[in-house]
Amino acid sequence: MSRLHPTATSPLSDKMPPPSASEIRFIDDLRSSIDSQLQSSGVISAFMASLACASYSQPPPDPQCFGETGVRWITMLSWLSIGAFFTSFMLSAVLAADITGVFDDKLVGHLRTVQAVHSSIPLLVFYGVSALAAAYGVDLGERNGCAFSYFGLATAPCLPVLVFAVWWWLRRTRRKLIAPQKIHSLTTWLDRIPEKYGGGGGKQ
Repeated sequence: MSRLHPTATSPLSDKMPPPSASEIRFIDDLRSSIDSQLQSSGVISAFMASLACASYSQPPPDPQCFGETGVRWITMLSWLSIGAFFTSFMLSAVLAADITGVFDDKLVGHLRTVQAVHSSIPLLVFYGVSALAAAYGVDLGERNGCAFSYFGLATAPCLPVLVFAVWWWLRRTRRKLIAPQKIHSLTTWLDRIPEKYGGGGGKQ
């Protein structure tokens, strides 16, 4: 892990005073937080992609509700979820490699520039989960009859909605700890940036 010391700063910062111990801890903590979030996103995306591939490659052999139309919907929804999870997985790897090439004294500014890319990862995962839940909802009926299909389609949205509800509750709880106008919904590690760096994480 890169540390904030004279050899880890950009060549343009040679005349700047050496960083303090708190600045070193801040950058190390920020890098660790981002690495942890990217690793978690990558693992989740890879696991969910395997579930989507199972649905895509093993459609119901004898569809019992919507027939071939239902199978086509399962295939399409599974394919969309595979694409979302694959993109999320690859972006996690790309962003992890990206921050290792950024000097410590330029890290915060760079992260703000590419914040939208970091934010896209949880959105892709949420989209993939929604599509996969719908695919499994249709699949349930095609394997067991229309009654199960309607049940599956009705309950499929509950899975991503439950995740969204937990995310919203955690966000509201975290809002009490930092400046409300500074809170971030997706790139939550930005909330750890102290005020003197332009964040809302409080003074350091």
